[in-house]
Amino acid sequence: MSPLHIQTPVLRAPPGLFAHPGPVWLKIDALQPGGSFKLRGVGRLVQQAVADGACEIVCASGGNAGFAAAYAAQAMGVPVTIVLPESSAKAVAEAIAARGARVIVHGASWDDAHAYATALAEERDAAYVHPFDHPLLWEGHATLIDEVMHDGIEFDAVVTSVGGGGLLAGIIEGLRRHGLHHVPVIAVETVGADSLHQSLAAGEAITLPAITSIATSLGARRVSDHALQLAREHPVISITVTDAQAVQACLRFADAARVLVEPACGAALAALDAHPGVFARLRAPLVEVCGGIGVTLGRLQSWSAPPMAIAEEQTHHLDVPTLRGKRCTLRALTLADASAIRRHADDEAVWRNLFEGFPRPYTLADAEAWCGGVWTSAAFGHVWAIEVGGEAIGCISVVPQQGWMGCNAEVGYWIGQAHWGRGITSEALQLVTDWAWDAQPALTRLFAPIFAWNAASQRVAAKCGYRKEAELPRSAIKAGRVIDRVQYAAYRRE
Repeated sequence: MSPLHIQTPVLRAPPGLFAHPGPVWLKIDALQPGGSFKLRGVGRLVQQAVADGACEIVCASGGNAGFAAAYAAQAMGVPVTIVLPESSAKAVAEAIAARGARVIVHGASWDDAHAYATALAEERDAAYVHPFDHPLLWEGHATLIDEVMHDGIEFDAVVTSVGGGGLLAGIIEGLRRHGLHHVPVIAVETVGADSLHQSLAAGEAITLPAITSIATSLGARRVSDHALQLAREHPVISITVTDAQAVQACLRFADAARVLVEPACGAALAALDAHPGVFARLRAPLVEVCGGIGVTLGRLQSWSAPPMAIAEEQTHHLDVPTLRGKRCTLRALTLADASAIRRHADDEAVWRNLFEGFPRPYTLADAEAWCGGVWTSAAFGHVWAIEVGGEAIGCISVVPQQGWMGCNAEVGYWIGQAHWGRGITSEALQLVTDWAWDAQPALTRLFAPIFAWNAASQRVAAKCGYRKEAELPRSAIKAGRVIDRVQYAAYRRE
């Protein structure tokens, strides 16, 4: 059975791409017809499923495995359904659908999509293709090491991004079958999608509460047990990089190699300069350039300066702390929240109670601009995601006034309609109110302007100790119409 993937080149990194003094080899799996390394393993798994009699394929994916499964199923002449989480970009869904796949969007994370897809496969008597946890996948991914050895490349470490762990498992399998048990693998994750790193540190498998990195292709909340076991047996160095470092590495690679890759792939490319101490003792590392379909030049630019480059710096300066309650957790927004924020904000009932600035319809691009770092401007003050069940369902902010009004701060808040009436908003408001009094000693007054018709929001303010301070007739414009507001305020207790 001929493989569906192709043999990809191994190229020496161009001068200036990395600070590493020796040669750095690049295995360019971004050139696979499936857009990423995934076709190596997924193609093999789909071929075997069809050979075993499967008449339909189902796969849950953050994007790349789904595209590979769609490509393979099309090549094998069988129908395929791909289940994507809501964090996957619309362009990814469209690319997969263009391959003839039926695309279903379900759940906030890959884990939710996986649960739905496995049930669907059983219901339809279809073959379920796991994106990272199957022996045939690992065997397929191991072929990249076969190709490097065939090309006669000498290397003393392999650098790879890690999501669910399928690629890591394949690389280790490939090294072992060539007798390279001593060659270390440098496993790279982005902060916010670092299940392997946290699991190795804790000495047990860790399930992340949510994926908060923009590298959604790495978005398994828990690395596979097989990959974790291999990381304990084989010499594996686990490191992390930030989203900003991954994106900047993607941009540098695009300039040097004229190839676009996702931030998930950029993590591996960023590792050499982000952790020079790790690489100082290595002579010629091999970097798996795993690729990814979820990237365009426009998206890459939107992830970089100014919003995201500023975000990392200003989030630190603004010091948006995590505040925990019984019903919700408040934490700093990240670009990874964009899909959930868009879904909860793009609602007529929600929009009706928001001030101008939240357009209707509310698009993913709007949400990405907001979550990606626009809010870190001083004009927006401190902004938290209101998190319930591992996803951002709304936002709350404290915006200090300037100059001689600096002892005042405006408070604004909203959550998705599905969570109304559950005490979540009032808990969030109480958390930030208490934080403001404790952490902002210059503040003496917090105020919340509310649309006159929004009785529920007024009740929330009153429950948290805010009192109606003023009625503001005809004081704002909403959708081109002059409207009334009321203002609630709370004062620091001396």
